[in-house]
Amino acid sequence: MFNWLKNPRRFSPHATMPSLRLSDWEARSIVTYILSLSKPLAVDAALRAKVAEAATIDRGKTLLSKRGCYGCHDIAGFENGERIGPELTTFGNKEPFELAFGTTLDKDAKVHVEES
Repeated sequence: MFNWLKNPRRFSPHATMPSLRLSDWEARSIVTYILSLSKPLAVDAALRAKVAEAATIDRGKTLLSKRGCYGCHDIAGFENGERIGPELTTFGNKEPFELAFGTTLDKDAKVHVEES
């Protein structure tokens, strides 16, 4: 999750999520907040203690709000946040035609260019 947040396209060249240019500290805080919403972690006392730190969780929540992640993803605690696009948590499950946004070119399409 940390690597994804740092640079989604380095993690997956087909990622459509932009790089948010997060610092390591910001990415760790966001991961900590998201993990605090999930099922308990595997037994790792040091990691479990770090994830449970209220200050780290609060930093992550603040950063999610600041970066507007809830604009594209469903995140607990941000249900009333204003959307800027469709919900993208399961974005990879979409059909290719749903991902075009008018920027995909059909290689066989004829292009008409008007002369000035």
